[in-house]
Amino acid sequence: MPIINGRFYINPAQGRAVERARTAQAARNAAPRLREQDQERSGHWVTINGRHVLIDAAQAGRARRGGRSARHRVAATARKYNGSKEWAYAKRKDDFAPGTNKCNKFVYDMTKEAGAEATVIGRDGKPRPPLAAEWADPKTTIPGWRVLGPSELPQPGDVAAYKLPGGGTRWTGHSGIVTSVDPNGMVHAIAAHADVVGPDDKFQRAGASHNVTYRRYTGE
Repeated sequence: MPIINGRFYINPAQGRAVERARTAQAARNAAPRLREQDQERSGHWVTINGRHVLIDAAQAGRARRGGRSARHRVAATARKYNGSKEWAYAKRKDDFAPGTNKCNKFVYDMTKEAGAEATVIGRDGKPRPPLAAEWADPKTTIPGWRVLGPSELPQPGDVAAYKLPGGGTRWTGHSGIVTSVDPNGMVHAIAAHADVVGPDDKFQRAGASHNVTYRRYTGE
């Protein structure tokens, strides 16, 4: 860069080249955000009862993002209680009496604290935490929580559960919160055990001795 009369001057051609490079880089940086905005501004038409309705993609996009952030909070909340004895078999936890298994209570408390509360309606007509067997039963509807398909991989913040026969009123199954998934598909979770909340690697889809169901918060 030349100096003339104590001032810096730049070659005009060089200046234009620098400005073009700067503009191109800004466009590259903005492209993902603009694509997302365009997608959210768009929508798709569906036919409902003979009427054509435009589904707002912006609302769907916000719901997806809300679901993702809530799942992250669920996983982070579960990790926070690793080592806790609040949900131990011998202890009382809210309306769960001593001498009761509380894995489903732990899952419920994690979803509630994270802002993704999961409930079902009991026989008395009041909402209650889903049982482990209800989490595990794809036919059970848990509002805001959808069952993952066979080809979908679980992610942190998902709920994993399987049924256990022979428990009667003492247990119906086992449930926990997915905290991480290895590249090879190994699922790591945290669950309430008899004495303490801790890691649980029994929620595997492949080669499991029981059928594991995964559910994901949708933000709806």
